[in-house]
Amino acid sequence: MNTGHIEERFELLKPFLNERQRRIFAAIEAKLLGYGGLALVAPATESSRDTIVAGGGELIAHKGTEAVPEGGRIRRPGGGTQWGVKSILGPRVCLLPQAVEAAMAQE
Repeated sequence: MNTGHIEERFELLKPFLNERQRRIFAAIEAKLLGYGGLALVAPATESSRDTIVAGGGELIAHKGTEAVPEGGRIRRPGGGTQWGVKSILGPRVCLLPQAVEAAMAQE
C-alpha cells in the first residue's frame, strides 16, 4: 500500500504539531487504515510503533474529555533535565588521572 499521502500530510502539518499531537495524528492514521496500519504509518511519520500505540491510548483515555491536559502541559511535571542533580561520574572522571598518578607514585 502506498503511504505517500500520509507522508505528505504529516510533512505539511509537522511544523504546527507538538509531540503529543504528532502521536495522536499517527494513531488516527493507523486506526483509519485498519489492520496493518501501524506498520505502514510508523515509517511514514518517522515514529516508533510504541509512540503510535501511546497516541492511541491517549485517544481512548481522552475521548469525550478536554483535549488539552491540565495547565496546558504536554509532559508530566518532573520530566526533563534535572539541573540541580550532579552526576556521579563527573568527579570520578575528573579524579581518574590523579588516581593513576598517585598509584604510579606508590610503586
